[in-house]
Amino acid sequence: MTLPRTPKSGKRKKKNTPKKNPEVEEHESGDDTEKEVTPVKKQLEEQRRKQKIREMEEQLNALVRQREAMESKLKRLQTALKTSVAAPNPNLRNGHFLKQQLSNARDCFSKFGEYQGQIHAMPLNADQRTLHERSELNFETLYDKVCIDLNEYLERLEKPGVAALVPAAPTNVGVQQVLPPLSVPLPKFDGTFETWYSFKSMFQNIMARYTNEAPSIKLYHLRDALIGRAAGVIDQEMVNNNDYDAAWALLEELYEDRRAIIERHIENIFAMPKITRDNTAELRKVIDVCVKNIEALKKLNLPANGLGEQMVVSLLVSRMDKDMRRAWEANQKAGELPTYEATIVFLKEKRRIADKLEQNSESEKVKPQRSVTKTKTLVVASEGSVQCATRTMKC
Repeated sequence: MTLPRTPKSGKRKKKNTPKKNPEVEEHESGDDTEKEVTPVKKQLEEQRRKQKIREMEEQLNALVRQREAMESKLKRLQTALKTSVAAPNPNLRNGHFLKQQLSNARDCFSKFGEYQGQIHAMPLNADQRTLHERSELNFETLYDKVCIDLNEYLERLEKPGVAALVPAAPTNVGVQQVLPPLSVPLPKFDGTFETWYSFKSMFQNIMARYTNEAPSIKLYHLRDALIGRAAGVIDQEMVNNNDYDAAWALLEELYEDRRAIIERHIENIFAMPKITRDNTAELRKVIDVCVKNIEALKKLNLPANGLGEQMVVSLLVSRMDKDMRRAWEANQKAGELPTYEATIVFLKEKRRIADKLEQNSESEKVKPQRSVTKTKTLVVASEGSVQCATRTMKC
C-alpha cells in the first residue's frame, strides 16, 4: 500500500519554457531598430522643409510689423487733425501743414500696399488670408477718412469768404460742434459691376460723417452720383418718400452680385489688346487692365495662384509682339515656371524704355534749325582800280 504524495509547498510548479537565446533577441531587436531608422536623404529634406517654414514665418512677421508701423503712423496723423470748440487746433489753419500731412498719408498708403502685396504673394492658408484682407480693409477705411478730412480742410482754406474751420475762441463749451453743409465732391457710379465696391465704400464713408444731414439730402446726393447705365435706378416715388435706406437696398440688390463682378474682371483680363510693335499706348493699357483686375480679384479672395497664375502669364505672353516675346523668353530659365510678378515687372520695364525713347524722339522733332549765312562778293572793275562789294545774305 502506497501513501499519496503530499506537495512540498503550496507553490505551483512553473512550466518549463524554453529559454530565449540572447543572440537571437539581440538580432531581432536590431531588425526593429533598423526598420525605424529614417534615411539620411529624408532627414535632410525634412530639415530643409522646416527651415523653409521658419524663414517664411520670420518674413511674414517682419512684413506684418512693417505694415502695422504704417497703420500706427496714419493713426497718429489722424490724431494730429483733431479739434474742438474748447481746444481749437491752430494747425488746421496752416495750408502747408495740411498738404504735408496729405503727402504723408499717401506715402503710408503706398508702403502699406507694398507690404500687403508681398504678404498676398506668400503661400497662406484660408484663415490667414482672410485675416490679412480684413486688416487691409480696415486700413483703407482709415486712409479714406483721413484723406477726406484733409481735402475738406484744404478746400475751405482756399475758398474766399468761407468761415474758418477752427474757432478763434471757445464761446460756449456746452454747444455741440456741427459739421458744415455737405460740399465735398462725391464719387460717381456708372453702373459697371467692377466699380461698385469702391463707389459704395467711398460714398458711405463720406455720408457717415454727416449724421445731421436729412435723409432727403443724402438721397438727393446719392441719386446725383448715379450716371450712365445706373442713372434712373432711383425713381421719383422713392425720392418723394425720402427713403434713403430703401435706395441703398435697391442698389445692393442690383449691383452687389459677387459672381457677376468676378466674371466682369475675368472678361476684362481676356479682352486685353494685342501689343503691336513700338505702340506704347497699347503696352500701357495691357499693364493697367491686368494689374487693376488681378488686384480686384485678390480683394475678392481669388488670388492668381497655381494654374490661374500660369494662365494669366500665358495670356500676357500671347499679347506681346515678336520682339518683346523673344526678349521675354531670353529671361526665362529652362525647367522653371514663369511668375506673374516677374512678367509684370518685365512689361513695366519695357514701358519705361518705350516712354523714354518716345520723349527723346519728340524732343528731336522740336529742335530749332540753325541759320546759315552766305556771303556773296561782287567785283566791280573801273578805270585804274578794282572795287569789291560784299553783300551778306541769310538763308
